[in-house]
Amino acid sequence: MKKLLFALMLLYSAANADDIFKGVRGPTKVQADERVMLSGSNGVETLANTLLLKYWDGKELGLFGYGAMSYKSNKNVSGFSDLTLAAGPRFTIGNFNSIDYAAVVLPIGSEGISNERTDMKIGSFNTMLSQDNSYGIDAVVEYTITGANNKGANLPNELYSSLMIEGKLDDNLRAAAGMTRLDKDDGKNLVNVRAILRYIPGKTWHAELVLDKTLHSFSIPQTTNAAIFVRYNL
Repeated sequence: MKKLLFALMLLYSAANADDIFKGVRGPTKVQADERVMLSGSNGVETLANTLLLKYWDGKELGLFGYGAMSYKSNKNVSGFSDLTLAAGPRFTIGNFNSIDYAAVVLPIGSEGISNERTDMKIGSFNTMLSQDNSYGIDAVVEYTITGANNKGANLPNELYSSLMIEGKLDDNLRAAAGMTRLDKDDGKNLVNVRAILRYIPGKTWHAELVLDKTLHSFSIPQTTNAAIFVRYNL
């Protein structure tokens, strides 16, 4: 059961790594990002509420950073997740936007929720937009170097990748669809399909409905996820 819970937490973390305009900086320097997600696997449903604080600066060239922490709950355990801190450069060349970062995951979460180890991540968020921004392609890659937990166990490193195609539906709606993939160094893998609908009432905030469903899995629990994201530009 504990392994299943850890797998659900991992899948939740990975599911947050891709989105619309993923490599594009926000309209202001600081953005608050609230995400509520329900994830189900093998009869276990996990509800997670995640808060991210993001920072961007510069126009063509600048810096990016974020901090993230979740509160997660299911019928077996509840509490706070580990803390993720990330930073790195960002740049824009024409219609291509990229954010590259390194991150550390600090094991300060609640017992039964924490991975009880320090992980390191390196990754890249990329978005290529059309000339009028009406459609685009988003690609994400993130490699996690897992640390040893407090029992000395060191789980396989992980590679997460995704490819999304996005497009404008009208002045207030944008949609995206694509595939995500998680590969572990021991050969285990998971492939999900993801769909996103974003509502944009103005420049101050926007909201998203995000759906994920497993298409293929090898030795990783299959999942069905639904989430609401709300972001506010400070």
